[in-house]
Amino acid sequence: MSSIQRDITYVVENRLCTGCCICENVCSKNAISVEISRGVFRPKLEKNLCTQCGLCDSVCPGHSINSEALGCQLFPEASPDAEIGRFISTYSGHSVVDKTRWRGASGGMVTALLKWLLHTKQIDGAVVVRFDSERPLEPKAFIARSEADLEIARSSKYCPVAFDGVLREILQTPGRYAIVGLPCHLHGIRKMEQRFPLLAKRVIWHFGIFCSGTRSFGATEYFLSELDVVPAEVMSFAYRDEGCLGNMTLILNNKEQLRWAYKDYYPSARSFFLPPRCNLCHDQCAELADLAFGDLHISEFWDDKVGIGSVIARSSAAQELLCQAQVDGAIILSPLEKTLVSKSQHSMLIRKKLDIPIRIRLLSKLGYKVPKYDTDFLKPSARDWLRSIRATIVLEIEGVIGINRKLWWIIRAVSHATPPKRNAISSVSASASDSSCGKLKL
Repeated sequence: MSSIQRDITYVVENRLCTGCCICENVCSKNAISVEISRGVFRPKLEKNLCTQCGLCDSVCPGHSINSEALGCQLFPEASPDAEIGRFISTYSGHSVVDKTRWRGASGGMVTALLKWLLHTKQIDGAVVVRFDSERPLEPKAFIARSEADLEIARSSKYCPVAFDGVLREILQTPGRYAIVGLPCHLHGIRKMEQRFPLLAKRVIWHFGIFCSGTRSFGATEYFLSELDVVPAEVMSFAYRDEGCLGNMTLILNNKEQLRWAYKDYYPSARSFFLPPRCNLCHDQCAELADLAFGDLHISEFWDDKVGIGSVIARSSAAQELLCQAQVDGAIILSPLEKTLVSKSQHSMLIRKKLDIPIRIRLLSKLGYKVPKYDTDFLKPSARDWLRSIRATIVLEIEGVIGINRKLWWIIRAVSHATPPKRNAISSVSASASDSSCGKLKL
């Protein structure tokens, strides 16, 4: 812990907050709550309750993470790799259950493994994310304790996710748990486990999801506005459903069902809704996860239309877990060359391992607060510098556009994405709403 007992406002005020809200779990005075600000989750500190103990700052991944040191400590037998992190083995695979594979991201492997772990009583629960039943556009992390719980948490959530409350619940409830999270979530969880050994004892598996950066709730609001849907109309929502990549799917209160192909809607958002801290993240492949999962959208797997993904095992125990799950008939695995994993993440690895170190140095020179990493990054060329400087300028401009609804016409102009008309994509009702999208209420 720093000799100066900072509180969580440091990362919030300096655009370093990842929105993971791990900090909320460690505050014994209940001085930290979670709110949505500028389209992302942010911790809010009640100064009158804070004792300046520094715990929230000590577990925060926003200002720093020693991922290299932690990786060596957690996975000492693994081979180091500058692109994907330390690893023992890499595979492609998917769930053996057609429905799980069809409706889950990357072949449904995460859901299949968690169901198997629960069924075989290797865990008592798993921290996963679902949409709130009363607020269907807001994700909520919770502890799934049944296969039915896992089913409602399937598929990707392309929006901010906060882990407030769930880690405290694990500390208060004996058992063995698995956690599924993005790289930033796992950075914070690993830091919290260093301060709370009981958490490390109870969380026996850490599953990570490859991440190229989340999108703010502004992106969801933008997508709905393109579909001429008011948030209050939405009864059920999924960013990605129905096969490989699949569709955004909505069920409205009037039972109208809407679909918009992922490959058409998601690229249109570009980086307009990328939170500032995501622009400084160096971890694409969840380098602190026991098992890390990602997509395989490369030529070698283009024939797949149902769902298949990659998985990185970072320890022999994690590798054994995968193999046993296959023996028990939960998943299907095939050995995969590490180079194909890197190929599937090529553009983002360039950004995170070359551009971002340059961006951090550049912003630091300009007086901005930046995260501290202990990673030895690849040596950039002059061309890398030029690309990174250009990208940094573009990201700043797009970020301003994304948070200003009056400028969304620019997004429409440059994206060239044509959303389907409601009467053309409705499978139940052909009725359409004339109302425009109001401010997303979460």
